[in-house]
Amino acid sequence: MAAAPLREQIPGTDPVTPVAGTAETAAGGWQSASEDRRIGRSAVLKAALIGILLAMMIPFLGSVLTGVLAVWMYRRSGGFAHHSAFGARLGAAAASLAFFIVGALNAFQILILHAQKESEETALKLFEAIGANTSDPQLLASLRWVFTPSGMIFSIIFGLIVSAALGALGGAITQSSRSRPRH
Repeated sequence: MAAAPLREQIPGTDPVTPVAGTAETAAGGWQSASEDRRIGRSAVLKAALIGILLAMMIPFLGSVLTGVLAVWMYRRSGGFAHHSAFGARLGAAAASLAFFIVGALNAFQILILHAQKESEETALKLFEAIGANTSDPQLLASLRWVFTPSGMIFSIIFGLIVSAALGALGGAITQSSRSRPRH
């Protein structure tokens, strides 16, 4: 039976008991909580930047994939193993940040650059493509309301909630797929 590798001991501590504010990494070393938070923030930012592209190309699946990327990047950066709730928080943060940036860019385009008509026409073409009745006055009124400032605020808040939920789903599934370090 092979002996387990000895852990590097922090001076002045018991080799079995960790120091407050530290945690064991998957590699068996010790890492401070502030270092782990830095790794988490870095992973969220990187995943959110990629998630912007994903959210623009494949809206709902892009949020799930952004959550998956956040956990994957956290693991690659050397973060220590957590429960799936931690993966859900990472995924929700990354997907929310990506959606917020996309929403802010769209709001800037519509409100500042006055591209409301073009955006409405694009949305009408999308509704036609999925087979909706674009001559329905109720649909047209709802579509015009979405492109008003109050409609955009509602859309961004609702989108953040949905995006956070989908990102949390992707992060939790990814984190639970390998929540314990391999020995």
